[in-house]
Amino acid sequence: MNMNWTRFLSLLTYICAVSWQHFLGSEGTAITILTLVILLLILIIVCRIRLSQKKKNGSQILLFLLFFSCSLFRLHLQECLYFALPFILWGVSSGEIIPGSDPSRSTSWREDSFEIEVLMEPFSETEMEGTSGSVVRNESLESSMRNRIVRLEQDNSPYLLDKAKGEYWTQIKQQLDHIHSQDEYNRRIEFENRDLQIRERKQECLRLFNHILAQHPPLEDLAPYNPQEALNDFLDEHRQEVDKRVHFEVQKGDREHIAFLEKLLSDLKNSGPDAVKRIFHPPSPSNN
Repeated sequence: MNMNWTRFLSLLTYICAVSWQHFLGSEGTAITILTLVILLLILIIVCRIRLSQKKKNGSQILLFLLFFSCSLFRLHLQECLYFALPFILWGVSSGEIIPGSDPSRSTSWREDSFEIEVLMEPFSETEMEGTSGSVVRNESLESSMRNRIVRLEQDNSPYLLDKAKGEYWTQIKQQLDHIHSQDEYNRRIEFENRDLQIRERKQECLRLFNHILAQHPPLEDLAPYNPQEALNDFLDEHRQEVDKRVHFEVQKGDREHIAFLEKLLSDLKNSGPDAVKRIFHPPSPSNN
C-alpha cells in the first residue's frame, strides 16, 4: 500500500461523511465511516511486512485518518475514540507499522538486520572449542607460521616431508583446534614453532649448499655419495647426538639443534667450500 491508497481512503471517508449523511443519517454515517477505518487498519496490519520496506510515515497517516474520521462522527465521538485508542497508542509507541522516511533510519534498520543475522549464525567448531576450553589463541604466531610454511612450499622444500601444498599447515591447525587446555595449547604451538624454525634453517642450509656446489663443481667429487643426501645425513647425525646428550629432552634438543644450524649457516656464508668439505667428511665427535 502506498500514499495514493491512503489518500484515496481518506477521500472516500470524507465523501461518505458529507454525501451520505442525508441518506444514512448521523448514526448510519458514523457506522459507515467506522467500517472504513476498521478496513484501513486491517489492511495496514496485513500488509505490515510489505509496508515496512517503504519509506512512508505511516504513523502520521494513521493518526490523520483516525482524527479526521472521528471529527466527522460528532454524536459518536466517544465510541470512536474508545475503539481507536488502542490503535493510536500502538502507532505512537512502536511506530513500526510503516517505517519513517528518514534515510538514516532505513540504513540503521538494514545494519541491525545484518548484525542479527551474524549473531544468529552458529559458532564454528574452533570458536566453540576455544570458548568451552577457555583457550586464548595466539593468532599472530599462527598467522606467521602459516606464511612461513607457504614460503617453504614455494621453494619446494624437501623438509616438509613431501606433503602437498597446504597439507602441512592443515594438520598443525587441526591439532591446535582440538586442544582444550591453555597450557597444552602453549606447549603445542611452541613445539610447532621450534620445529618450523629447524625446517627453515635446514632449507636455508640446503640453498647455500647448492649455491656453493654450483660455483665450485669439483666439490661434488669429494662427496661420498649424493651431495644432498650427504648433507641430510650430516644434519640427522648431529640431531641424534644431541638427543642422546640431553636424554631426549625435546625442548632442549630443539634449541641446541637450532643453534647448530645457525652456526652451520654462518660457516657456509663465510667459509663456503671449506664448510662443504666438513659436511662431506665431518670430524670425529672427539674432535668436534
